[in-house]
Amino acid sequence: MEVKNLVFNRLGNNISILIDYPQFQIQIWDKVKFNINDGYVEIKSIAVDFQDKLNLELVIYRNTGDISLNFSFTDDILKINDEYILEPYDEGYIWEIENPDLLFKIGMNPELSALLQNNSIKIHQQDFFKNIASIFSVIG
Repeated sequence: MEVKNLVFNRLGNNISILIDYPQFQIQIWDKVKFNINDGYVEIKSIAVDFQDKLNLELVIYRNTGDISLNFSFTDDILKINDEYILEPYDEGYIWEIENPDLLFKIGMNPELSALLQNNSIKIHQQDFFKNIASIFSVIG
C-alpha cells in the first residue's frame, strides 16, 4: 500500500486520498466536516508516516456522547480503533461483521441496509467517511 495523493482542504471542506494497492487503486473522497443524524462529524487529524502508513482521526459529535474513530490504513487492511478490520477491494472496503447485534442494528437502518451483503458491508470510495460515521452513530 502506498499513499499516492493526499488533499486535505479544511477551508474547502473536502478530502481526497489516493491509495495504491498491488491489485488496484482506491480513491477516497469526502467532506472534512458534515452533519449526521443527531450531530456532526469532523476529521480532526491526518498523518502519513515514512512507511506510507496513513493514520486519520475522525470524531462524531453527538448529544448523547462523542465517538472518536482512529483509522489506520496499512499494507493490506484498514483498522478502525484497532478493533474493526476492513479489507480493500477495487471499489472501497469490505467489513465482515460476525456480531449479530451489529448486523441487526445496521439492517434496521434504511440508509445502511443498502450497504449490507450477507454478513458484510461494502463501503464505497465516495462519501467513505460519511458512511463509516453513519454506521458508528447507529451501533454506538
